[in-house]
Order: sequence, then structure tokens, then C-alpha cells
Amino acid sequence: MQKLATDPGERPFCSQFARSDDHARIGCCEDNARIATAGYAAQIASMGYSVRIGSVGFNSHIGSSGERARVAVTGNSSRISSAGDSSRIANTGMRVRVCTLG
Repeated sequence: MQKLATDPGERPFCSQFARSDDHARIGCCEDNARIATAGYAAQIASMGYSVRIGSVGFNSHIGSSGERARVAVTGNSSRISSAGDSSRIANTGMRVRVCTLG
């Protein structure tokens, strides 16, 4: 570490990073500006993952036509209760996964 900081024959790594063109571009007008204005944050908020999950993604599928509806409609819930699978589901942690994914 000290060699990198004091060696006059080579530009130190820290100085190269602080003075390089990449650092200036990132700090001034490149990636930070794109991320703040039209980058990932805006995409996620407007048309990205959060919108897809809430509107047409996992939540709506599970509630309307997904696993939860099929379990209630096809009678799997009654079969699970009568066949004793509810105790196995509770012991293996599957109930927790179903609740958190739904």
C-alpha cells in the first residue's frame, strides 16, 4: 500500500482513479445523470418491476388465476386438511413460503 502511495516511478493507483477521465465522466455528466433522470430508478418506478408485479405480475396472478385460486376452487384445501398434509406443510415450512409469496 505504501509503495502505491509513494513510488515516484509510477502513478499511484489512488491518484490514477481520482484524476482519471472515467472518474470525471462518472461524476460530472455520464452515469450519475442518466441514473438520476432516465435510468434505472425512473424505469423501475414508471414501467419496471414494481408496476409489473403489482398490475400484471405475481400478485394478480396468484390472487385471480394463480395457485391460490386453484387451491380454493379445485378442493385441494379440503384434501390437504383431511389427508393430514396440513401438519406436514406446517412442519416443513411450506405454509410460510406460500404466505410470503402470495
